[in-house]
Order: sequence, then structure tokens, then C-alpha cells
Amino acid sequence: MKLLIHRRIGSGLVSLSLALDVITDDLILHITHNLGFLVKLDLEDRPISIPKSHIDFSNHGLHLLASCSRLSDLSLIRCSSGHVSATFRMVNRFGMFLLVEGCENLESVKLGGFSRVTDEGFTSILLSCKKLRKFEVIDLFLLSDLAFHDLGNTSCSLVDVRLPSCTFLNGEAAQSIALCKNLEVLDFGGCENVTDQGLESFSSLTRLTTLNLSGTNITDTGLRALGCGNSPIGSLSLRSCYRVTDMGLAFLLQEGGIFANSLWALDLGFMQEISDNAILTIIKVCTQITDLCI
Repeated sequence: MKLLIHRRIGSGLVSLSLALDVITDDLILHITHNLGFLVKLDLEDRPISIPKSHIDFSNHGLHLLASCSRLSDLSLIRCSSGHVSATFRMVNRFGMFLLVEGCENLESVKLGGFSRVTDEGFTSILLSCKKLRKFEVIDLFLLSDLAFHDLGNTSCSLVDVRLPSCTFLNGEAAQSIALCKNLEVLDFGGCENVTDQGLESFSSLTRLTTLNLSGTNITDTGLRALGCGNSPIGSLSLRSCYRVTDMGLAFLLQEGGIFANSLWALDLGFMQEISDNAILTIIKVCTQITDLCI
């Protein structure tokens, strides 16, 4: 797809969302040169073949984006298409360093397909963007707990953190993220190394309303800690948490606990150790529930 962006057409444009065949540095050059007032940029591509190195999005493209100092909302996603497993292979941690030099006012960041960016690149975003409220990275196997170690040493404004299918993340990452006391949304879906250690830290988050733990390695012990905590969680996913049993649900939904009044959506899909007894407990205790998946 060929896209022409003219200064006279887009000079006042503040939001741009594009679904493309391939994101290139040349596209970014046109955007940054002609759209000086951009506040929100959402780019997603789905290449039908591996893009050639000389035209693909690279560290240089992120350097160009750094000139958009007004940007507060940035989403850059590369999706696989059919048999093609495509990623931004020309981008590494240095690209992220270049980006945050000029985009320190970012409030929302969503990244997918950055397979060669290591922890240092993501840490630079978390520590440099002081206004950051939403941070989402998708299916990044190089992202580990080290990216979040320094969160406790900074003033954390994060409200919404989504890290689906980041398989290197573990309980230490969860503990570090839980230092952000204003968190309202947490998504660890598919993070199979997140354990009970993380749940104990979540239990003190008094603003947490949405928690996705699907596919994690939690047990009944972790649910006991969560049930005894102060998190007013309304939406909870335990889908495919194969180590959780009826006893864990009983711990979580103890009468008089905070979940009895806060929980309105619960996903228990593909949980082999859950029986009718757990469902009866839910019916008895959760008076506010309106959305149940089993």
C-alpha cells in the first residue's frame, strides 16, 4: 500500500492509525516531517514475506519518531501472517534509547513484534517516560524480570500493565510491578513462570480491578493470599491454571472477604481440577457476578 502524507492536508492532524503491509523508515519520515502536531500514533503491519533489510523499520525509524515530542500515545505492532513469522528484526535496544530521548511525554505505549529488543530497551521506556500510565508488550520472549527491577526507585505512574505471553517473566517481575501502587489493570496471561510469589504482592494493590492470570503457574496457596488481601478485583481470569483446585477457589472466595462484593467476571475455562463444588461456592458467595466462564 502506498501512502502519501502532505503537510497541507495533515498539518493539524493529532491522531493517526494505519494498518499496513509493511511499516518502513520511509513511512516514518513522511509522518514526522508532515504531521508535527501528532499526539497519538497507531501503526500495525502484517507482512506477507520477510521485509528486506534496506526498507524495513529500524532503529533509524525510532530515531525519527523521537522528533514527535508531542506524542503521548504510541502503538507499534508487527503481526505474523500465515506461514510468515515476521518481527522488527532491524530494531534493538538502541532504538528504544533513541525513541525516549525525544518522546519523554509518552503516557501509553503498546509494542509487539520487537523480538530483538532486550530488557535495557524496555527499562529505558519505563524509567524515562515519567507520565507513563499504560504499558503493553505482546509476546516478547526476551523480556524478563530485569526490565522491571528499578521500578521501586522511581515515581511510578503506571495504571495499566499488560504483558501477555512474555514467557520469561516470573514472580520477581510481578513483585517489582506491584510496587506501582496505582495499578488498576494487570495482564500476565500466558506468562507460565509467574507463580504464587507474584500473587502475594498483588494482594496489597488497593486499586486493582482487573487481573488476568490465565496460563500462569499459580496454586491454591497464591489464591489464599489474594483472597486475604485488599485488592477490589472485579474481573479475574484463571483460565488454564491447571494447579488450582476447588480448595483454592474456596480460599479466594471466603465469606466476608473482599471478593464476595467486588467480583463480577470470572473465567475458569480449561481448569481440570475445578468441580461442581467450586461452582456452588461461587453461586453462594459472589452476589455481584454477572459473567462466568467455565
